[in-house]
Amino acid sequence: MNNEPVAWTDGKGNYFDKNSFFPVHDLIPLYTHPVKDREKDRLRFSDEAFNRWLDESISDSGHTVYDLVENVCEAWHGWENSQYYTHPVKELTDEEILILWTSSNFVRYTENGHIDEIFFNKFARAILRKAQEK
Repeated sequence: MNNEPVAWTDGKGNYFDKNSFFPVHDLIPLYTHPVKDREKDRLRFSDEAFNRWLDESISDSGHTVYDLVENVCEAWHGWENSQYYTHPVKELTDEEILILWTSSNFVRYTENGHIDEIFFNKFARAILRKAQEK
């Protein structure tokens, strides 16, 4: 397996990693890591959403997720297991919302025919409470 340098030194006590913005062609390699092959990774992990996340998601540092991931296999396991750590969205049907609207005392109108904002906010909170009961 081919290895590529991932950390360098200039011989004067300054160290640089693969995310440094300095040219590294004249520096001394310190550590190597097996070369990542994106096409092999695509074949090995063929989930389109996973590959789109690796290629298109940008981190706070401006790099793609793939550039920052040391081990694509570990990223895949995290991707697969993320479904167990998310909370399902609780939704009310249109009928449930309509029942809440018509059976509540939240429907109030202003003198010019608009919905009273204070009562509308109370209605919104009632919807949230109902969704949390589900």
